[in-house]
Amino acid sequence: MAQTLSLEGGATVPALAFGTSGIAPELTEASVSSYVFQAGYKHVDCAPVYGKEPEVGKAIAKALSQGLLTRDELFVTSKLPCTEQEPEDVLPCSQKSLKDLQLEYVDLSLIHWPLKFKKGTPMLPSAEHFLPSDIKSTWQAMEKTVQAGLARAIGVSNFSTKKLQSVIDYAVVKPACDQVEMHPGWQQQILRAFCKPRGILVSGFSALGAPGTFYGRNDIFSLPVVTELAAKHKKTPA
Repeated sequence: MAQTLSLEGGATVPALAFGTSGIAPELTEASVSSYVFQAGYKHVDCAPVYGKEPEVGKAIAKALSQGLLTRDELFVTSKLPCTEQEPEDVLPCSQKSLKDLQLEYVDLSLIHWPLKFKKGTPMLPSAEHFLPSDIKSTWQAMEKTVQAGLARAIGVSNFSTKKLQSVIDYAVVKPACDQVEMHPGWQQQILRAFCKPRGILVSGFSALGAPGTFYGRNDIFSLPVVTELAAKHKKTPA
């Protein structure tokens, strides 16, 4: 299907991933089974906060049992929630994700946000839910998941260049990836310029601008460069 990219350490990443944040839980297993693996996708992006890792795990187990792909061909990304950033919570959270995903390891594990919340925080937190973050201690605990064989590589998500540099300064295991919102309306040029010479992969989410969501940008499909290219190639703007 898509080209592959390289992570620090030599891992190969399918450049096109299927994100699971926007699927209804009751449709997740069938969607991932029918429209992901059978269509040729080999990279699935998950997170505990999406609330669907058990359903994704069932789809993965089914695909592996049917021989649609092998575990070596499959690339799975998961993320550490903002409520699990205490060092003592990182390993149990990773183990819980692996149990739900029915895997022995994930290929990439990310700190979901450079923010720390109280346990039980809702999806849309308010001021009373925030706690002082200590990304250094969280990162050191993430490094232990690599040492324990629970994650092949680790990285971050939604980190600015300044926050990413702070991780680089103390990291023993270098961050392999920074996953951020990226699309024609927000191209992350500064972050990409920062990451490229350092060998850090920039992974983009919300490639369509997430129209219809509370944070979405609804003008991506109407950008002249998008509509002109769509017409030229006889494709939809998406």
